[in-house]
Amino acid sequence: MKKNSKRRMLGALLILFLLIQMTVQADTGTKESVDLASKDTGSSVEELERQREEQQSQLDSLKEYQINLSDELTELNNGLQEISNELADTQDEIAAKNAEIEAAESRIAELTTLSENQYEAMKKRVQYIYENGNQSYLELLLGATSFSDFLNRVEYAKSIYDYDRQELSDYQDTLAELNQQKEDLETAREELLAAEQTKQEQKSKADSLVAAQQEKISAAKSDVADAETEIADTDAEIARQKAYEEELEAQKAKEDAARQEEIRRQEEELINSQQPDASDNNANPDGTSTGDNTTGSDTSGGGTSDNGTSGGGTVNASDVAMLAALIQ
Repeated sequence: MKKNSKRRMLGALLILFLLIQMTVQADTGTKESVDLASKDTGSSVEELERQREEQQSQLDSLKEYQINLSDELTELNNGLQEISNELADTQDEIAAKNAEIEAAESRIAELTTLSENQYEAMKKRVQYIYENGNQSYLELLLGATSFSDFLNRVEYAKSIYDYDRQELSDYQDTLAELNQQKEDLETAREELLAAEQTKQEQKSKADSLVAAQQEKISAAKSDVADAETEIADTDAEIARQKAYEEELEAQKAKEDAARQEEIRRQEEELINSQQPDASDNNANPDGTSTGDNTTGSDTSGGGTSDNGTSGGGTVNASDVAMLAALIQ
């Protein structure tokens, strides 16, 4: 009876020993499973987070580059606006010069007509004097009633001649001045037209620079959007990886709890298996509890073996063989 009880006890110890070793091996295996899962699913969370930091740094650089491009575009637009204003001012000056030239031409035409009329009138008077000879001039002088009247008639004849010459000279001087003014206005207009052409070329170049800068900004915006998409993808992958690892950890915890429950159950069975042996030993004719002490000693030995094996992390074949021999 004692021998059978001892075998049951040792068998229970062997089972308990194997369960403890399985627990240790399962813990190691679960950790390896998590590591392998990380390799199978791609980069680890740490690697993904490092990758995200690099992507964020690149995104920050792209945003800074985009800001610089926008600042440069603002400067280009300001320059373009300044050129446009100067071009508009030049065109206004050209319009004003054209108006002045038109006014000068109108005045020249008017003075030309007056000069021609004055010249024609003077010619007629000269022709009259020439055709009538000195007699008309002499008759004018001899018709004087007094010496004073004679002098007045002489002065009158001279004043008419001087007036004609002065008027003609004034018209010619004014006409020459207007022609010079017109020439100066036309020269100024030509200079303004040349300046307008230069401003047009500058504006065309500024327009091209603004358009090119806007294309750069559009490309930079596209790069920023791509970088933000990459970061979002990385964040999603990090979340997925963490969720997967948490799932594995939860599964490990569940399996650990099940193994601990099995160990507890085996311990209870071991304790329960010792109960009949204690009754038999107490019923010995000599009244001793030798069997009970032996059982306790074996149990203590089994516990020592269990602790030693748990520290090893793997099942020792020699220990298993020894326990099996004891059971026999």
